[in-house]
Amino acid sequence: RRLDVSGDPDGIREHVFDQRLRANLRTAEECGVTVSRRASPSAVEAFYGLHLKTMRRKGSPQFPRAFFDALLSAFGDDAVLYLAEQNGKPISGLLTFDHDGSRHLWANASDRDHWEARPNDAVYARAVLDAAEQSATDIVDFGRSSPDSGVDRFKRRFGGESYPLTTLVTPPGRSGTGDVSGLRRLAPIAQRLAPVLTHPVVGPRLKERIHE
Repeated sequence: RRLDVSGDPDGIREHVFDQRLRANLRTAEECGVTVSRRASPSAVEAFYGLHLKTMRRKGSPQFPRAFFDALLSAFGDDAVLYLAEQNGKPISGLLTFDHDGSRHLWANASDRDHWEARPNDAVYARAVLDAAEQSATDIVDFGRSSPDSGVDRFKRRFGGESYPLTTLVTPPGRSGTGDVSGLRRLAPIAQRLAPVLTHPVVGPRLKERIHE
């Protein structure tokens, strides 16, 4: 899903974001959720803690902490980390990358216990509206998702258009890792095995083997 953000940020919020999203953003404000752009070591540590919670909830191996440090170092100012906080506690985060006129919303993580405060809506909206204020950015890319999935319905609230996506995997012998459609069938089992799959030693090694 890709959204043209070359227009006025206020116009995008009022006329492109759907009614439910605007209501969720008001809920976040009423719950005291604040969103900031931060790149300090403490912010990365907070985001990584949310990443671990998210992966354990899904039963999916996690990236190692060093991977995020390396990404932020390599992309420099083109990497932006957003954190949503409530009463000073990080409850949602979003890592984005800017490249060639596009902002890519790459990795989201959150604390499920605080979803009623709508922090995910808040961090995504802040990233989109910040991109609209940048003259060098015309497109926000929300990344891939399965059609009509919960994630896809979440992204639709922000507007934009859906496009087919082809995933290329290297080396070619690992092309099967690019097809994630079968993983949904394993989700219930993976969630029960989450403590093993996200072990600090096991998780990152599994992630390296299966991630395209």
